[in-house]
Amino acid sequence: MLTPVVLQEAQVQELVSPVAAATAGYELTVDLVHRRVARRGRVSRPGFAMDEYRREMLLKGLDEIGKTLLEEPRIAAFERRRAALAAERRV
Repeated sequence: MLTPVVLQEAQVQELVSPVAAATAGYELTVDLVHRRVARRGRVSRPGFAMDEYRREMLLKGLDEIGKTLLEEPRIAAFERRRAALAAERRV
């Protein structure tokens, strides 16, 4: 899942400026818990902005279907109540 994050211009420059000089092994680490990006131990400050819903979904390893499946007990209870009401109306 691709999720946009918002970084300040200075943060972007700090993170990508070494790419031109890198010969191999350039890595960025994205810390969703603390909303930070790090390059070889150098953490960007301040952190990045991101949609809270998407952040929680990523942290929990869920997509939209997985999120819906978490609600399965409530959905099943609703369907049982709906079926019971429909049966009463037919009588």
